[in-house]
Amino acid sequence: MKEISDTARETILAFDEIGWAVNPRNDTLGDLINYLCRHAEEFFEGSATQCVYDLPKVIPPVMLPTEVRHQVFLASKEALTNVLKYAKAREVSVKLILHPGSFDLVIEDDGCGIDSPSPGKRPGGGNGIANMLERMHGIAGRFEMTSQPGLGTRVSLHVPVV
Repeated sequence: MKEISDTARETILAFDEIGWAVNPRNDTLGDLINYLCRHAEEFFEGSATQCVYDLPKVIPPVMLPTEVRHQVFLASKEALTNVLKYAKAREVSVKLILHPGSFDLVIEDDGCGIDSPSPGKRPGGGNGIANMLERMHGIAGRFEMTSQPGLGTRVSLHVPVV
């Protein structure tokens, strides 16, 4: 029963995510940040990891193409998943840094860190890092990751806006 319940919940969340991704009424930076923060709150609910936010008081009404918004969300979701699955973090922060013509979305944790933050180098690791890198390259963005054992991990998604 638990397996069926978990599968049903994941399916509902996937449909919600697809609906959000294709709805052109959600094509602003503010919509992306709002959706990502709601996702993070729900994702870490009941876990030992507290999610904190460092956001500008005012997020300008920057329009984001659907594909950019969707890829940034998926890369962010992957980073958050890695925190929950591997980091053993007490805290994860989601930070938005605005620049003229671009923004950075930074996800940082105080967890165990990793020895080798390169794609395919972590023993038992999946494709998460490579996927984030590919998603950012696909939208002319930039993916950066720094990590040290015992000192946490920082993922930075640099996204140009037109």
